[in-house]
Amino acid sequence: MPTSRAVFNFTDMKFVGSLQQNQPIADGSGGLRDNFVTLFTARCSLEKISGMDGFPEGKMEYNKRFMLKCRSQKAFGQNANGNIDGHNITAQTIWVIRGEQYDIDDWELIDMTPQFFVFSLTKTQH
Repeated sequence: MPTSRAVFNFTDMKFVGSLQQNQPIADGSGGLRDNFVTLFTARCSLEKISGMDGFPEGKMEYNKRFMLKCRSQKAFGQNANGNIDGHNITAQTIWVIRGEQYDIDDWELIDMTPQFFVFSLTKTQH
């Protein structure tokens, strides 16, 4: 019996991205500073879904959304029972691709066998 599989051309994976999580450390003055730790690195594809620049109230605003597809050999979202639950993906988790940061809006496990994931991202503006 045929099984449903994600259809994806792996030659589209032209980028190397790092899934990173912020694990703040003390800054010596009683506060905390960002300390991004790489959970894993994988080849990925990055496709711009939408974007616009605006000038509300005289300020530049960006709204750029992307879709990232990756295949991981490491199950970054497995819990102690071996189930995919995304417990490692929090609001403090980002993707870094070509030195640029992307916030994770949503993600989905497409196929458990090759650990194929799709992420919905928003480009982080500094």
